[in-house]
Amino acid sequence: MRATNLILMSILSVALLSGCRNQETALTGAYGRAVVAGQVVLQGGGNPAGVEVTVLGTGMQMEVGQDGRFAFSGVPESAELQFQRADGIGSSLRVEGTSTNLVVELAGTAATGRRRGVGRTLQYEGLVREVGTATIKVYTSHKEEVEFAVDGSTMIRKGNRTFLLADIQPDWRVHVKAESKSGVLTALEIKVQNTNDGDDDGDGPTMTANGPVTQKNGSDLTVDSQPKGPVTVRTDANTIIKKQGARITVDEIQVGDEINAQGARGADDILLARQIEVRGNSKKPKR
Repeated sequence: MRATNLILMSILSVALLSGCRNQETALTGAYGRAVVAGQVVLQGGGNPAGVEVTVLGTGMQMEVGQDGRFAFSGVPESAELQFQRADGIGSSLRVEGTSTNLVVELAGTAATGRRRGVGRTLQYEGLVREVGTATIKVYTSHKEEVEFAVDGSTMIRKGNRTFLLADIQPDWRVHVKAESKSGVLTALEIKVQNTNDGDDDGDGPTMTANGPVTQKNGSDLTVDSQPKGPVTVRTDANTIIKKQGARITVDEIQVGDEINAQGARGADDILLARQIEVRGNSKKPKR
């Protein structure tokens, strides 16, 4: 009898333990099959390090570093992400299904989500700190240094006056439109607001000529610049000439090419070109 009771108690114990194990698996298993991954950025620039990202209702949480990246797996198909930091950031964003290319822009208590490369651009304003061969570093109004990649498609200008990256100097005030590409901020447009050189309005020695080339005479070009009319644009070995971001020579400029020329005003209103941007040939010259 005692042996029978011991056997029954053993069977009961195994059943109870098995039930507990099954219950524990159900409680601590994945909450779903979705994967959510992306990058936190701050509106107007700034370092996102320290922002806590939480998947509400799951206990999943992580703190992002300077690159702002986060990733969660096994989240519900409809998940609410919460973003918090001690400096006043506190917002949430709902995502549906798997999203592995998400950019979340935070501005205080607001959060805006978009897929990378889609949607509005990011905007920054501040003083130039450093200029590299293909980068520019700006000290923004949020008291953070932000570095931007600059490529051949980046437009650099002040009003109708265009610049090359090499022209930009430290302490100039700029407004940068940028887009995050593969975790790198790439400048789409740089607007120079203040050059701090006494020529911010384009007056003084600076001169521009924008329009089609109507004649070529050696290294001199005649440009039909509106509203000025014909302007002689003189080039030399120091003139920087670019087309679609690539350096070219004056010999490669054709009659009919639309150009933007900028430089110093010489005698007889000749433009001594410092830089020329060739925009293309809108009209083939008549034969």
